[in-house]
Amino acid sequence: MNLSPEDCQLFYRLHMALVSYAGQKLEVLPNAATNPPDFLSLPLETRLKVRDAVHGQPELIDEFVKDNPASFSADELEIVSSWRHALIGSFYIFRYLKRYAVFLEPKSPPKAYGVLALMDPFDEVVGPHLPIYTETILLPFKDQIIYDGALQPYRITFGPGIRRGLNDDYREAKATFGIITSLPHTHIKRRH
Repeated sequence: MNLSPEDCQLFYRLHMALVSYAGQKLEVLPNAATNPPDFLSLPLETRLKVRDAVHGQPELIDEFVKDNPASFSADELEIVSSWRHALIGSFYIFRYLKRYAVFLEPKSPPKAYGVLALMDPFDEVVGPHLPIYTETILLPFKDQIIYDGALQPYRITFGPGIRRGLNDDYREAKATFGIITSLPHTHIKRRH
């Protein structure tokens, strides 16, 4: 349910370079935090501000790829470029499966995404009791879906009516789209 350690390292290296570049361009990063420990040691609100700035202006991703300030390979730049297909918003972390966690999008029609954790498993990051309502950004990564490393969970208790509704949405999402495991997702409905 996690990225491999090598892929996790690669993600952080690419993401930190993009975030540092964007933070400097937009003047929202206090110091150039170009490695994971430095960036992760910043207050959550600062990390979220930079993250939101990057995804609020996706042309920064194109500029980063064009400028290639970190001298990344073509394959690495392709990964960064794919982040233009990020899904930004609210999700229910609905279920932990063997291969991924299911993030349920609270829109109509509902969609369920199979998301891999980064270094720490989701049950350690947000706890074992599901569902959990959260805000995050889902990113494509090597034909998989990950999150950007920042989850904003809301500690809400869901009653039986909401749980039933979420179960119905999950069944509908699986029947209509399957569990989506890569982005961008083509919105072709499955045949019943």
